[in-house]
Amino acid sequence: MEYQEAFEIWRPILANISPEQIKAPRIPVDKFCAEAEELYVVCQIDKTELLSTGINWQDVENLNSLSSALRYCQAIWVSTPTRSAEMQQWLQTKKEALSLKKELFRHFDYAFHNDVKTKSRLSDIRQRKDNRSLPFVLSTLAQIGEKNATQLQKISFDTGLIQQARELSLKASEHMALLNASNNKEANKLWRDRAYTLLHEKINRIRKCGQYCFHEDKEKCNKYHSNYYRKYNNSNRNMKFS
Repeated sequence: MEYQEAFEIWRPILANISPEQIKAPRIPVDKFCAEAEELYVVCQIDKTELLSTGINWQDVENLNSLSSALRYCQAIWVSTPTRSAEMQQWLQTKKEALSLKKELFRHFDYAFHNDVKTKSRLSDIRQRKDNRSLPFVLSTLAQIGEKNATQLQKISFDTGLIQQARELSLKASEHMALLNASNNKEANKLWRDRAYTLLHEKINRIRKCGQYCFHEDKEKCNKYHSNYYRKYNNSNRNMKFS
């Protein structure tokens, strides 16, 4: 099963997990998923004994697909741009764009003060004060400048500002898109945490059953514990502090 397909299957159930139940991973996600997939194999071998203890076998059957969903959520979250980096880019571009916008209006207001049609168009553009309109405003001002180049020459207007406006319009549009994408970072993390929470619950139930079932068989019982935590705890016990 493809990772994204697995996520889409589990999405409705994950969406219904209440916020107070959601846990963040306390183990690297790739290792956690690997343990889930390994547990599935172990359970197949011990199926008869596990069923005799009343295990919900559907929990076992769900391990691989839910692990795939979690891997997908982790990949999406990790690949989403961080808001801080994108915000810095946008703020710098916004500052440059607003400065150029102000400069162009200063020149155009003077150059076209007797041009009723252009004055009206400039007035309409001036009403667009939200950040989302910046790319459009700069692009439109560049069009006005190009269309009225002759009039602008009379006031010794620097035509390089027109090209600058076009470039900043594109830059602002790109950085705005990246910023909007970065807003998904927290949402993607929440999906990752939901998938982890559900898989964690199923693994815990299965492991408790396996530990109960094989409490007298140390080798088998160990297969129903986390290798990651066992190694982590052993390494901590072996640490020497000066």
